[in-house]
Amino acid sequence: MHPAKQATPPALAAATTSLAASKPPCPAAFGRWGLLSHMSTSCNMKNIFGATTATVAALLLSACAASGPQYRNVGKFNEGLAPVQAQSGKWGFVNQRQQWVIPPRFDEAREFQDGKAAAKQNGKWGFINKQGTWQ
Repeated sequence: MHPAKQATPPALAAATTSLAASKPPCPAAFGRWGLLSHMSTSCNMKNIFGATTATVAALLLSACAASGPQYRNVGKFNEGLAPVQAQSGKWGFVNQRQQWVIPPRFDEAREFQDGKAAAKQNGKWGFINKQGTWQ
């Protein structure tokens, strides 16, 4: 009788693959997978659902704590800018490098279309341009 193989959830498999993109996967052994370290020629055959899960989770969480702006909500990029809600609750716009182009000062904001974005400030809606000036 052969032991049943455990399947790796797709999200965990993708995270594991992206975290170790420079390390080739080890062959399966007894239904377990590991990663080949670039410093060794042997495989670490820990069960992906065991101790390795904590390691992957810690790495993913540490990536979330990286320096740079932290957002509550993020809209779609359109015309090079995306509306984002800062931790203060106010909305502003960032470029694709996550640099503030329009500082967060709006109660709500929508994506840019035709050079304008709808924004709400002090309970009133209006349109702003890409410099944050009311139109």
